[in-house]
Amino acid sequence: MRVFITGNKGQLGRALQAQLPQAQGGDLPALDVTGLDSVRAALRAARPEVVVHCAAFTDVDGAARDPAAAYRVNGLGTQNVALACAEAGAALMYISTNEVFDGTKTEPYFEFEAAQPLNPYARSKAAGEWFTTHLADPRRSASRTRSAS
Repeated sequence: MRVFITGNKGQLGRALQAQLPQAQGGDLPALDVTGLDSVRAALRAARPEVVVHCAAFTDVDGAARDPAAAYRVNGLGTQNVALACAEAGAALMYISTNEVFDGTKTEPYFEFEAAQPLNPYARSKAAGEWFTTHLADPRRSASRTRSAS
């Protein structure tokens, strides 16, 4: 299986790359997820079957100071990855955060529960979840392509 890791120079990306040494990957400056053309080019070259999206703005305090920057990377950057995955026919695995939940439950949260993000970082990651859920299905892209022919 051909795997591509975004953000493969970050902490999570390096750890994943060590476990999947055959995986290709990209990170800044060559791969900038905030630019759709950058993501498309990387995925065209790698031809992955699965993209593990680790690239992220992870500075929670920085996100509070500059919510637009966090949203640009975690929200719109994920939108770009999701669109490029759909176009390439690749499955997308998005890495989110427990901070999309408000922490009021006394039991574990499950991924299908409604997000209740309380800060700019969490809101930006919840946006990434939305884009992943609504845009990344390569089967939808393939069916759109077939019906357009």
